[in-house]
Amino acid sequence: MTLFERDESIDVIDLGTGTGAIALSIASERPNWHITATDTSHDALAVAIENAEANQLHNVTLMQSHWFDNIADNATYDLVISNPPYVPEDAEHLHGRGVRYEPPDALRAGPDGLSEIRIIIPESKKHLNKNSWLLLEHGFDQGEKVMTLFKEHGFQNIQQKQDLAGHTRITYGQQ
Repeated sequence: MTLFERDESIDVIDLGTGTGAIALSIASERPNWHITATDTSHDALAVAIENAEANQLHNVTLMQSHWFDNIADNATYDLVISNPPYVPEDAEHLHGRGVRYEPPDALRAGPDGLSEIRIIIPESKKHLNKNSWLLLEHGFDQGEKVMTLFKEHGFQNIQQKQDLAGHTRITYGQQ
């Protein structure tokens, strides 16, 4: 999947960046890309800032925001990415050992796990440049529903990618 050339200069926003793993990895590999990374958690952003400084990544702006809430109305991007919460609130595996260190708000997203995705998709439309892309990670069994949401909001060239286990985990589409 190549949506942009390596040396191209584009504007990216990573919604719900947490400690910045995705945003900072991209910033490291794509120094011409300007990345805005947002999260609601002050503590997670403090770690992301520390990581950006330690790796001398100057093409990243980190800020506190719930999705686009603190983003200027006229701010536009070539790529919106997010790994939002997508686990249904009553999912049994939320009580397992593997998630005990994750804050619940970083995982749970309503009864079907799509409440945050239902916010991000239409809000992204307001902040995407023409012919730009929205890319979302979602649960292994949510691909069909997420694709339907992309279609309902007028996205084109919608595609999906699988994880190493063969589950559809990423949906992306073009404005």
